Amino acid sequence: MSLIPATSLDGFHFTWENQQADVLVREYIQALNEGTDDDVDHLLAPTFESHRRTGTTGRNGEKNRLLTLRTAFPDLSYEVHENVGVVVEDDMVALRTYVSGTHEGPYAGHDPTGKSFRIGNHHFFRHRNGRLVEHWEVEDSYRILAELGLIPASIPLFDEKPGSPFGVGVNQQTTRPDWHKSQVRAMYEGVVATGNADDAYGMADAYIQNTGRAPDGASHFNEEFVGFRKVFQKGRAYQVQIVAERDRVITRSRWDGYHLGELGPLPVTGRAVDFTTADTFRFEDGVIVEHWDTTDFLAMLGSLGVMNNH
Repeated sequence: MSLIPATSLDGFHFTWENQQADVLVREYIQALNEGTDDDVDHLLAPTFESHRRTGTTGRNGEKNRLLTLRTAFPDLSYEVHENVGVVVEDDMVALRTYVSGTHEGPYAGHDPTGKSFRIGNHHFFRHRNGRLVEHWEVEDSYRILAELGLIPASIPLFDEKPGSPFGVGVNQQTTRPDWHKSQVRAMYEGVVATGNADDAYGMADAYIQNTGRAPDGASHFNEEFVGFRKVFQKGRAYQVQIVAERDRVITRSRWDGYHLGELGPLPVTGRAVDFTTADTFRFEDGVIVEHWDTTDFLAMLGSLGVMNNH
């Protein structure tokens, strides 16, 4: 009888290449926590580029960014979200991390508060010849600012669950990553795009939503997007990266639309919205049973003319 893997390192990957890519990104996460510049240089290719909402940086730019963050948060810590794990497909690696720290230095133009934050971010890496060559991050920096009390919480701070332990259901099903990707694409073309509950597709009735914005259950997921498309109309979610392995799909998507409905305390602006999300989906028996996500709410609010100075 096969053992259930405790992490993605424990027999989840079918190939040595995928296993090594998992090890590589974990070494980089460790270097972010305790490594030297030489450690970072060893793991990142000289041509490495990192793409974020705030712009693109190279290898030295990443080291400077980390120095700035450590000045603001001396106990800054990154950890792999092990319930999600590390997913590898060809030259792409995707994972979710927890990031935490205590605000003891200047950050985003604000004096120290002594408060702490903890958020979940998604990362996408391209690797080649044992080094990381490109990186995309979807970061919920809105939640950092809100948890530190530096901005009002225009969007509620939902209580996130860690999710099912890694490996649940992995060894009890056929590996169908291409099918899983097609199901995720169909969902995005369905209720996510149209806001019509009749277009819902591919989710188990007992679906688990870990980010806390909606209760568990496929019907609540559908209701969330019916409401979302009443707020942001005439829009789509375009998947720009999708990485699948065994029972998991991790995707990065760019969202658009027009702000034509009420969004909490914010007045309707009619403005075009542009922001990014990352989503992890876990499958069992060909349907989505669990979900984790990260939304760049600061980009969303910036599109609406709110908090453009952060």
